[in-house]
Amino acid sequence: MSTEGSKKAILAAMLANFGIAIAKFIAWGLSGS
Repeated sequence: MSTEGSKKAILAAMLANFGIAIAKFIAWGLSGS
């Protein structure tokens, strides 16, 4: 019973979504200005 792997997978997915959100926000800011 190792939940370590699933925790890392969830964390990686959250970081990926966070990075995409930041990239979209930066792109929106650059194109909006």
